[in-house]
Amino acid sequence: MHVASDVKEHLFDVTIDGSPRRPGEVMAGWSPHDRFGIVVREPFGALGASLLIQLAALQFYEARTARRDENPQYPQTYLFHVGGAFGDHSSFDVWPARHEVMVTDAPCALLGEINDRGITRLAVPIGQARPLDYLQAQASGWTDRSAALDRISSVLVYSPDGHVPDHDVTVRAADRQLELMTSWSLDAEGTKRHFDGLTDQELVEMEIGPSTATDLRSWTAAFGKRINEIPRSQRKALALRRRQEMPGLVRTETFRRVTVDEGLALL
Repeated sequence: MHVASDVKEHLFDVTIDGSPRRPGEVMAGWSPHDRFGIVVREPFGALGASLLIQLAALQFYEARTARRDENPQYPQTYLFHVGGAFGDHSSFDVWPARHEVMVTDAPCALLGEINDRGITRLAVPIGQARPLDYLQAQASGWTDRSAALDRISSVLVYSPDGHVPDHDVTVRAADRQLELMTSWSLDAEGTKRHFDGLTDQELVEMEIGPSTATDLRSWTAAFGKRINEIPRSQRKALALRRRQEMPGLVRTETFRRVTVDEGLALL
């Protein structure tokens, strides 16, 4: 749970509707009971919202600061892989492993998984909107829509390349720490080699919450099983593209706020 100590509000620059705003206003009114979910449809597509994932984690801890130390826990962040397995995101503290959910490419099934995990803040990739009559294909699908409307407070559209047309939210960061989690994800071999090379004592001294060496060995084992989920050549190409887009380590991502129904049309 390194995010609890590594991600700070001052690391983000945010503009909304062209005006400077506080990071917490991207998903305004965050409560201690909010849960963030992000839908991904292509290899490491969610990295186009890497800053948003970290902002959601920051809000999780800011809403109840005891979660960092007195009552330590990983963020309530869930990543929904639709139609395939698109890369391990545990480096972003999307953990335990069940927080990465594999879903068939069917909007009713996806909405069911989102509802069942109580997601209140949702990010969906840009795409072709579909009519909401897909809900009629499922018995009592109307109740899933009603539940989503009742519970989800905000929906943001993101793009796997980080840039959404007609955006109204811009998030910018220039701190290496906020790109480190992406680097760990894309250089999975190097990440596993690094942690496997540490002694149990060195792992404990990292002070990742109350995690024991056994906990962390379990993580590296689970991480290792997913290394080849996305070919290394594809991950290297993604990493190169990101570096080319980040002169001076400045990362900029844009998003568009939409209604819940507009978000459901993109499932």
